[in-house]
Amino acid sequence: MQSAGVLDASVVAVHRYLFSGWTRHATWQAHRIIEKVVAEKCGGNANVGWGWYGGSRDLICRTVLHGFFCSRSDHPGPYGIGVHLFSSNHSFDCARSSDPDENGLRHILICRVILGKRELVPFGSKQSSPSSREFDSGVDSLVNPKRFIIWSSDMNSHILPLFVVSFRAPANLRGKKLRKLILCVALFQIFQGAFNRVLLLLLQ
Repeated sequence: MQSAGVLDASVVAVHRYLFSGWTRHATWQAHRIIEKVVAEKCGGNANVGWGWYGGSRDLICRTVLHGFFCSRSDHPGPYGIGVHLFSSNHSFDCARSSDPDENGLRHILICRVILGKRELVPFGSKQSSPSSREFDSGVDSLVNPKRFIIWSSDMNSHILPLFVVSFRAPANLRGKKLRKLILCVALFQIFQGAFNRVLLLLLQ
């Protein structure tokens, strides 16, 4: 798509993660149980949000099939050792973190994330777990977080993949406008309350 002389990204497909099988239904139920536990711990609010996760096609496929993977021996990210997701307001940064496949397509996961009580993780930290039982997740900013950090002990219970977005974009994403991805974010933000209610009714 061309706009004002700037080449934008184009969304090729949005694949919904299905919970029809027994194992995947159990994954959803476990996620809901954890949400209730965290909500009780945090005074009734589990602080559920949306997280965007980018990577290579192989990494995205492996994550969808087998879950997230992270170990203490992994090289720390900029904000500690854990699964780093971008908040929904920073989809552009997530898009830049994805790697194009042999067909030039990039892939990102849109996930439902149980954040609970968040703690500030400083840049360059090697932290790999909550600093105390008071906290459930980490962020790079308490006011306007760009990154959510989910520790390895919680990554496959607190993060629930829901959609894979496949899109085509220029090799150099710096300065480019990902209009359709931003539109997707806006739609998720507008309808996420209704989506959660429908999902709960379908999977109870």
